[in-house]
Amino acid sequence: MVEVIHVITPQTTPALILGLIGYLLGNSTESDGTYLVSKANGSVIYVQIQYRLGALGFLASSEIMSNGTANAGFLDQRSALQWVQRNIAAFGGDPTKVTIIGGSAGGGSVTAQLMLNGGTSDPPFRAAIANFPWWQTFHNQTLYDLQYRNVLRTTGCGDLSCLRALPLQSLATALNQTFFSDYQKGYFGYGDFYYGPAVDGNIIRGLPSVEFGAGKFSKVPIMVDHDALEGLAFTNFSVSTFPELVSDVKTLWPAWTPSFLSQLDSLYDSNTLLSWLSKFLSGTPLTTNLLADLISTYVSGVISSYNLIEQNLSGNGPFAQLSSIFGDAFVNCGTWTLANSFVKQRVPVWKAIYNSGILVHTAWDVTLLESVNGLTNYTQQAIVQDYVLSFVRDLDPNTVNTVSTSVQKPQWMQYGSTKNILQFNYTTTNN
Repeated sequence: MVEVIHVITPQTTPALILGLIGYLLGNSTESDGTYLVSKANGSVIYVQIQYRLGALGFLASSEIMSNGTANAGFLDQRSALQWVQRNIAAFGGDPTKVTIIGGSAGGGSVTAQLMLNGGTSDPPFRAAIANFPWWQTFHNQTLYDLQYRNVLRTTGCGDLSCLRALPLQSLATALNQTFFSDYQKGYFGYGDFYYGPAVDGNIIRGLPSVEFGAGKFSKVPIMVDHDALEGLAFTNFSVSTFPELVSDVKTLWPAWTPSFLSQLDSLYDSNTLLSWLSKFLSGTPLTTNLLADLISTYVSGVISSYNLIEQNLSGNGPFAQLSSIFGDAFVNCGTWTLANSFVKQRVPVWKAIYNSGILVHTAWDVTLLESVNGLTNYTQQAIVQDYVLSFVRDLDPNTVNTVSTSVQKPQWMQYGSTKNILQFNYTTTNN
């Protein structure tokens, strides 16, 4: 039995956090809010939801758009939010004080809920936290239809009604096979999760950069952040030459042009990036072997040798280039778009960069929701949790303080027209 909604409650009447997860993989238990609820000392309820992932939630063929929805996963999320509005009072919660939070594709889902149906004026939440939001590549209809035909072929079905009649396990197995076979055929690039949101003209009416830039989103206060090395765990570790980098880029962005490739090479200078990476990692508790362990959690079974990783971190310019390009394209640039769009609409926004913890994708969430031996700075963890709980409770990250009085905790200033960013480092926490 799949648990769709899980409610973690304290003993007193709290504000609410509703946690979202990924597009392709993951489950709600991976974002366990028990630790945070305990830290909140009775001031929050944490609601975890499960929704359809991969092709079950994000197939976008022409036939599906005509006979269903291309973004069913987002409708599952919205249905859960509406359930919370109707029922959370029975758990001691206040439906007027819901904050949605998610990391990675969960962060991308937070932004999708903001832009759902063009951005409603009365969303079923009052605030949002988009942690390292994953803005998956939006493909064209030709690829979505190809994706769908391959699913039909793998399942032995001829149409949508046949797919809907299949046992869930049979369908899931076929979808998994299609994912790997389509990657081998070069239909999508390394690090791209293939199945994801699509512009359908209804639920998602335009590209996120366009919709947010035009102010077509729900105007609620938001916190947004990204980690130091967002692209590292999703970069092809076999890349060691510039032609190999170009090949990966062409697969990730099929509409590439020669000038696009030239500008990438210029903007992401390999020597500069290698120098920065070496200095950045020097003296931190993030050793090469630990980094290999962390990365292997993302691509289990693909990376079996530390030698390749050590080589790439120590002197592989093209790998450093591709990692930086990927991190900016899929995560970092989206955080800037969000922050600037909210400021343009005069909506409160707080922005952070997390150069600490495990450094790679998910570093902020690991600090917020759990601890890692040898990597967690517990004072900094308390600061991060204070900021989040303050925002959830009071729509201001600066009201809760559980940190020792001997520690100077910075005021987290709004991003605003002066573009203030709270930056977390190993030795200092400063604006």
